[in-house]
This record gives sequence, C-alpha cells and structure tokens, in this order.
Amino acid sequence: MRRTILVSSFRGYAIVILVLGLLSPLLIFGGLRPVIRSLALEDLATTTYAVRSALSESILSGDMERTDSLARSLQAETGARITVIAPDGRVLVDTDADPLAMESHRTRTEVIAALESGEGTAIRNSATLGTAMLYAAVTLKQGDTVLAVVRSSVPFRHLDSIVGGIASRMALLAAIAVALSALIAWIFSRSLAVPVRRLADGLAWMQAGDYGVRAEPSRIRELDDLAKGFNNAAERTGGLISDLSERTSQFEAILDSSSGPLAVLDRQGRFVFANDAFRALGASDDLSGRDYREVIASSEIQSLLRKALEAPGSGQDRVSKDGRTWAASWTVVAGHEQVVLGMADITDAVNLAAVKRDFAVNVAHELRTPLTAIKGFAETLSEHADDEERKYLDIILRNAERLISLVRDVQALAEMERPGYELEAEEVDLRALLGPVIELFRPAAKEKGLELALEPGSSVLVSGDPYRLEQLAINLLDNAIKYTDKGSVRLSVSEDEGQALLEVSDTGQGIPEADIPRLCERFYVVDRSRSRHLGGTGLGLAIVKHIVMLHSGALGIRSEVGKGSTFFVRFPLFTGPSPS
Repeated sequence: MRRTILVSSFRGYAIVILVLGLLSPLLIFGGLRPVIRSLALEDLATTTYAVRSALSESILSGDMERTDSLARSLQAETGARITVIAPDGRVLVDTDADPLAMESHRTRTEVIAALESGEGTAIRNSATLGTAMLYAAVTLKQGDTVLAVVRSSVPFRHLDSIVGGIASRMALLAAIAVALSALIAWIFSRSLAVPVRRLADGLAWMQAGDYGVRAEPSRIRELDDLAKGFNNAAERTGGLISDLSERTSQFEAILDSSSGPLAVLDRQGRFVFANDAFRALGASDDLSGRDYREVIASSEIQSLLRKALEAPGSGQDRVSKDGRTWAASWTVVAGHEQVVLGMADITDAVNLAAVKRDFAVNVAHELRTPLTAIKGFAETLSEHADDEERKYLDIILRNAERLISLVRDVQALAEMERPGYELEAEEVDLRALLGPVIELFRPAAKEKGLELALEPGSSVLVSGDPYRLEQLAINLLDNAIKYTDKGSVRLSVSEDEGQALLEVSDTGQGIPEADIPRLCERFYVVDRSRSRHLGGTGLGLAIVKHIVMLHSGALGIRSEVGKGSTFFVRFPLFTGPSPS
C-alpha cells in the first residue's frame, strides 16, 4: 500500500524519536546507578569517620558500655547501624544485634579492606540481618597499633528508593521529550509534505488540461526551485498546447476545405482523420478511431484502403465509383505507423482521354483507306511517268508512306492504351526473336555502311507477347540506324541481376542530356529537320515505352553527344506459364 510523503517522513521521525526516548533513559540510568552507589558509599564513609571520632575516647579507655550507649545515640541521629569490631574479628559493639551472639567479622570484605588500608566499603547481604546493606569501615589506631574497626551500614533499600525516584522522574521527562519531539516532527513533516502535495495536485490539474495552475512558494529552497521550474514548465506547456491546438485547427480546416478526399489511417486500419470530401464518398459521419471495414460501405473504397495499408511504402491506383473515376495515391508517414491517402477526381480527364483515343482510332481508321488508295494510284502512275512527273510522284509516295506509318503508330498506341487491353503472353526467347528483326534491317544498314551485329550468347527466356516484343525491337533498331551515319549498331541479350537485359547501342550523333527525359513523349524529336527528312513519326519510343510497361519492365537510356547512345530494356525472366 502506498503511503503519503507526510506519513512516510513522520514515520521515520517517529521511529528515531521512540528509539532515542527508550534508549536514552536506559543509557543514562545505567551510567547514573554506579555513580549514585559510589556517592552513597562515600557519604557513608564520611559518616563512619565522624562516628569513629565520637567513639574513639570510649574505645581507647576500654569502656564498651559507654561505647555502646554512644553508638546507639549516633544511630538515632544518623540512621546508620554502628558496629565496633576487634582486630581479631570479635564484635565488641553492635546497635542492631547482640555482639556475643555474632560470629567473627574478620572475613568481612570491608573489615579486611580497613585492616589493610585503613578504610573499606562493600555492598552485600548482611548475614546477621538477612538483607542487602552498604558498609563503610575505618580503623581506630593508637600509634601504629589497630585497636578496633568502626563500621557503619545502612540498608540498600534506601539507595533503591533514591534510584527509583530518579528513574521515575527520568521516565516522565523522557515521555515529555518524546511527545514534544513527535509534535515538532509532525510540524516539520507537514511543512515538507504540504508543498509537495500542492505540486502533485498542480501536476494533476495540468494533466487534466488546466495549464494556468501555479505552485506557491515555500520556505524550503529546493522546493522553491522545484515550484519555479514547475510554473515555468506549466507556462511553456500551456503556450505550446495553445499554439498546437490553433495550428491543428487550422490544419484540419484546410484539410476539410480540400476538394479532394483525404484520409489518414493507422496500421490497424483505424481512421485518424478524414475530411468532408472523403466522408461524402459514402462513409458515416463519425470516423475517428473506427475501423474502415465498419464504416465504409463501398467495396471499391474498402479494396483501395486495404491495398494502401498492405503496401510497404508509397503507391498509386485508380478506383471507379458511381460513374466517377478517382486517382488515389498513398504514402506511409515515417515514424508514426500511419498511412495518408489522397484522392483526385479524374473523371473528366479520363473521359477526355477516351474521346481523344477514340478520335485518334477513328481518324486513323478513316485515313488508312484513302492513304492506301493514294499510294496505290501514285505507284501506278509512277510506272508510266517521265522523269519530271516521277519526281513529283516520289514526293507523293514518300509522304503517303509517312502518313501510313503515322496512322499505323497511332493505332498501335491507341490499342495498347485501351482499358482492359491484355497481352497474349507466352514463353519467348529474346535472342531467337531478334534474329529475323536484324535481317529485316540489314539492307538499310548495308546501304549506310554500318555494321549491324547481335552479340553472341545463350538463350534468354521471358514471358511476353512476341508481336509486341518484335515491335519494340523494330522501333529501337529503326531509330538506331536512322540516326547513325557511320560506325555500328549492336544488339545484346543477357541475364543481369535476375532479369533479362536487352541493349541496343549505336555510334550515332548522341542525344543531349536535357532531351533524354522527354524522348518517350508523343511526337517529341530532338532534331525535327533530320526527323522530317528521315520520315520519322515521333511515336516510336512512345510505343516502346508502352510495350515495356505492359511487360512490367524498365526502359533506360545512356547517351553522350558525338559518341552514340545505348537503349536498354529490362524484363522479368520467364518462370512458368503466365496468364494473358
């Protein structure tokens, strides 16, 4: 059971006071008793000397009757028993017993001491009276001859009564001292406990949210320092809490006013925060602290939240609900085990992209037939035209072919961007696939005097669509040969870090570093005049990028102006049958 500081401190004081109250009288009385006995014996010895003086004349004259009479008179005055003993131990006079009936006192301690040194004292039981007595004996001499030993004695009970009186007074004084000490200890304990209790109460109030509480000063320096520190802490904490509350309110107001849905969840799936836009998706009004599976009715939103919570880091996804399309992104808040999910309505952008895609497909489809007809008729006219006419017909054929290539690339991009598009995936040997592609470009390379080669190596298997992978290789090789005027174009296929690596390297003019990030944008070309001359559509690398994404691969570019470029693509290795 926990005790208060008042009880704890007073308990310590009380134990010390009780120990001192009990031990002090015992120690004092234990030291005082021998002193009192010694003083009593000294007083008795003084009385004995006086008795000897009073009896010396009668003893020297040998008048024992007179000696006995004087001894009894002295006993009446002093209250002491008086005995006169001959040197041989015979009792000559005794005021309390018949001398003739008494045994020899030659062996008594005080008598022996007196005969040896002239004075002796003792405390012992009297064989004659049968009670404890204090004895003092002195010798009476005539010259060097001992004539007698004069002894005085008093009962020991007289000394006990004196000691008892002292002990009772000492006990009374000790009790008073203990009581006063306890009272003083209580006052001191309370003077220490009250300020500490006030500090504890102030801390409790501060924990309850009252930061205006202040500790009062005391008369103890250390407690005053503690109170001052407590007051400073309370003031600073109150300011910080106020500032934090204001900032939190502003932050929540900003988030609530956000047009896009926003939510924060902990790793157990409980909502920490959700703005009005998120609750408008179909959640209940009260989300804070509740599990998303209990308050989110939409299966689409539940699936999105589950994916965000299971993801190890940041991620993105799309979700469709009630005819609207939302782009969602999430990220883990480091150090807080929380996930922040934001959503944006991209319905208009998706619909616009669909319209643009459908428009491109329809236009491409409608243009393909007249372009094919133009090309066919131009080729027919070219067979019967003269040199001047053939020059114009060649221009028509070249531009018709360029338009047909553009239409074909637009259709390919539109097809791959179509929602629900799936690859016809199967096991593909990249090295075997590249053989026919290289042969397709060998005439163009030979015409420009370029070396076209596939680096030797073993088979590398991937899971993919052969047609799209061939299309990727064709576009990369076509770019490399078009933009390389001398040197070589080389292909290599290998396994690197558990992935398939396809590299197409050339010794062409290279690409400026600033243009590399935009190479895969639609219709983006580095040198427009050269691209127009070579008949490029500006869609080749955009198609390559989409094919790589559909195969869960990665595209990279290394280039140095004047030294050439290397395009490298990484694909997952084939591990078994893959669904389409």
